Amino acid sequence: GDGTLVGQGTVGVDSPVSADVSVSLSCDRGDEVTVPSMVVIPAGSSSASFDLTIVDDNKIDGTQRATIAASVVNWTGSSDDIDVLDNETNDLYVTTVSNAEEGAGLLSGFGTVSLSGVLETDVEVALSSGDLTEVTVPANVVIPAGQTSVNFDLTVLDDGETDGTQTAAVSAHAAGFTDGVGQIEIFDNDVHHFKIDPIASPQIAKEPISAVVTARDVNERHIDSYSGGVTLSAAGTNGAVSVTPESVTMTSGQWNSSVSVNGVDRGVVITVADSNGHTGTSNVFDVTFGAMDHFEVEPIASPQIMDDPLEVTIRAVDAHGYINGDYNKVANLVGIGGAQ
Repeated sequence: GDGTLVGQGTVGVDSPVSADVSVSLSCDRGDEVTVPSMVVIPAGSSSASFDLTIVDDNKIDGTQRATIAASVVNWTGSSDDIDVLDNETNDLYVTTVSNAEEGAGLLSGFGTVSLSGVLETDVEVALSSGDLTEVTVPANVVIPAGQTSVNFDLTVLDDGETDGTQTAAVSAHAAGFTDGVGQIEIFDNDVHHFKIDPIASPQIAKEPISAVVTARDVNERHIDSYSGGVTLSAAGTNGAVSVTPESVTMTSGQWNSSVSVNGVDRGVVITVADSNGHTGTSNVFDVTFGAMDHFEVEPIASPQIMDDPLEVTIRAVDAHGYINGDYNKVANLVGIGGAQ
């Protein structure tokens, strides 16, 4: 595989020639080395150089010897040998898909065992998995004669353990070869907890709050294969406060929508939970009243005595009826009565 070795071959005679001499060249191993069919020793010279081209035969065949011969009609010929070192190795190589989620099942042809070159005979390769709780492989595969590789199946199992991402080694062994090892990461599909993206503070009571809930494994990886129902609840400084909705369905490992907190409170935390005891909580945020929308007057008993004082409670409230504690303005009171 070294390619052309410029001027590395030489043909010569004992003394300078009086006229050009054409020398025929040949090599008995054209699959290893090629030479020009002819080289000319110029008049007045006793030698000529020529190029050698080293062929990469893509065979695992070790060191090969080639004989290069030179001849001239009616002259005594000559030859010399060159040893061609093999650039193919006796190593096995294993490659697999880089990762898969546990429980993925059969991954047909997602593993490959390879040679650095070809052989004239089949190579039987023994395969093994370093973690049979995560992935299994066939016991044996055969690399056919004349081929450099063969694919094999991976079966990714579900161990039911909340163990995060695991790395499984897949090994290949064949007589006369150096073992090959590949690795595949198996992502955990078992929920360890839920994550709620940060919620800004403050929020307005009964107004939609953008919320993103994701299912996470023990390593905080998003489990995009998870689907199922979860409940939502909230509590603040004054205790539990209702939310809408109270239950949602997660798909592709997440729920991305809006939730509202139905009360004004400080230090509110939203909690998400599934039926198996997995939970997640939001950051702490405050829920406050909205902009002043209208006044509310508490009911006044009837009848009342004309010109006598009567107690009236008036509240400035937002669109959802929560008192706007920031409102501090003069309000005009007008009484309208019917004729007596």
